[in-house]
Amino acid sequence: MFENVKKALGIRYYKPGKEYWVDIEKIHITPEFASKKVGWKKMQRKRDYFRNTGKFESKVVLNKDFVLVDGYSTYCLVKEFGLGKLVVWFED
Repeated sequence: MFENVKKALGIRYYKPGKEYWVDIEKIHITPEFASKKVGWKKMQRKRDYFRNTGKFESKVVLNKDFVLVDGYSTYCLVKEFGLGKLVVWFED
């Protein structure tokens, strides 16, 4: 019932465990992630995986407020390739 109220009010509800396409500009990066430097070898492995499969090696997980919880290196790769959107999952 609560979900129906949210829909009626125009509030977007994201179910955990389901994938959604999200504009990369809507994702909030914490200072902890922003201060990290992803290793060159790790990024190269992820680039190669993406080029060979058309998929990302790891998932991007957000909380309900669109704050990045996991998948920072994938987020960086999406930014590097200039892709506007990516598939994300929301945590419980």
